[in-house]
Formats: sequence, C-alpha cells, structure tokens
Amino acid sequence: MSCCGPVAGEGCETRLYWGDTHVHTSYSFDVYLFGTFNATPDTAYRFARGLPVVSPVTGTRWQLSRPLDFLVVADHAEVLAA
Repeated sequence: MSCCGPVAGEGCETRLYWGDTHVHTSYSFDVYLFGTFNATPDTAYRFARGLPVVSPVTGTRWQLSRPLDFLVVADHAEVLAA
C-alpha cells in the first residue's frame, strides 16, 4: 500500500530529519590527520543524542540544544581490529 496518490507527491506526508551521514572516530586512520585520538563511537552517539561530551579536538564541553534524528559512524575498515 502506497502512501502517495497517483500524482507524484499527492497525499504524501513530508518529514524533515536532522542528522549526520559521515562521522569518523578514532577507529579510522583519519584520526592521525585531525588529531582526534579519543573520538570514540560512544562519544559520537552520545553527542548525537544531545548528551554533553568533551570535544576530542578542543577539550571543551559540547552539547547540542536538540538531539539529532540519526547519525552514521562511517569509520574506515582498513585499520579495524578483528
């Protein structure tokens, strides 16, 4: 069952979601380029949920005023340990 009518967009509800589709953590080799040695996936997801975290770059406290709807941690597989 389709949510849309016969005309494109007719009868469809539009929803806007806010998030980040490309975050790297210390699991990727990028850590050596940006100096984010303590940027863990846990920190990234805590930040996305709107919880306070310490910036891996500046050491200052960061917190979003509104949590994200989604987050993609897109670490490179080349240096992940089995």
